[in-house]
Amino acid sequence: MFVLVLAGCGTPAKTMTGAEAIQQIDDYLKDAVAAAPAGVSLVRKADATNGSGCVRGLSDSGFTGQVKAEVAYEAQVDPAVAAQYLQALGDLFDRKWGKPERSADNVGVYVDEVRLYGDYWPEIKRLTVGGNSGCVWVGGTPGPDDRP
Repeated sequence: MFVLVLAGCGTPAKTMTGAEAIQQIDDYLKDAVAAAPAGVSLVRKADATNGSGCVRGLSDSGFTGQVKAEVAYEAQVDPAVAAQYLQALGDLFDRKWGKPERSADNVGVYVDEVRLYGDYWPEIKRLTVGGNSGCVWVGGTPGPDDRP
């Protein structure tokens, strides 16, 4: 017989709220947004409704009821402006949190459980600077229909 016991694993009974997670991401992104090149007007979108990835472990793959907070700042820019900004973001992320992942159209870094990123879609000329949290309870604790 094989028994596996993992202490501290599973879905937490208390987390920051969805609003707090959005605020945390915005705090991390403050310098990244401020580094936008002159003339680039970033438009902010934020929510804490995405349950994708917030599932139970091996014993039960159903959704827990937790969500991931997401914040994105978007702008339409030409490729040269995007390349300049993504380079600046990568340098900023490197100084603040360590070596980021980089590609021609993407830069990203993990800070705690938050993924911060800059993406550029050249086919539609859209630049996005944003972040995604780890799984949180919208109200900080499970609701009556959630499955902690």
